[in-house]
Amino acid sequence: MTKLIFSIIPFGIGAAISPTLLIITVIALASPSRRLLSGWAVVLGSGLAALFYAVLGFLIGSTIHHKTHRNIDFVIDICVAVLLFILASRQWLRRNKASGKPTIADRLAKTSPRDFFVVGMIGMLCNATSIVLFIPAIHLITKSNAGVTARAAATLVMVLFLLLPVLIPVVIASLFGRHADGVLSKLHTYVTDYTVQITAAVELLFGAYFLIKAIVEVSS
Repeated sequence: MTKLIFSIIPFGIGAAISPTLLIITVIALASPSRRLLSGWAVVLGSGLAALFYAVLGFLIGSTIHHKTHRNIDFVIDICVAVLLFILASRQWLRRNKASGKPTIADRLAKTSPRDFFVVGMIGMLCNATSIVLFIPAIHLITKSNAGVTARAAATLVMVLFLLLPVLIPVVIASLFGRHADGVLSKLHTYVTDYTVQITAAVELLFGAYFLIKAIVEVSS
């Protein structure tokens, strides 16, 4: 079990770097009333979406006879690499574009906890970079010779990584109350200013990793 979990940690770290989900959570925690309820609503919505992806991936991956599909590792790696490069290119092309659209903060102004639950769910379902990195992690888990319990535990660990961008701010706010507002405000400002750079860097880094991995696999 330990070896399996350690093998998915790099993908988990990449999937956990989600500026958009973090921004949504900090905005929820800045609500004038029921701030913690709004924050935990984002966590719950995101958690349900992440569990949906986990169960779906686990079920689909478990139906594949990995030993009879020798090229499946190469196909997954090259597809993930291409998708990540496309996502990075999209981020880079829009970095200097001025947008007349309302910001996330504007759109979520005066949002209720129930609405934040929905926003958290949608945010996770549409979190392209995290989901793309989730695919090879689930592939590693389902092709493992470990028992069902070990594979289920590894899947839950990956889900936990997916939830870190929403879970960490809410836990901090729950533990420290208003004393955490300054830190969360600075974090929100930094992540908002550098969302494109952070996301593109993660996508390029892991895209290069999977491309090299695919080349090694096809040449071996």
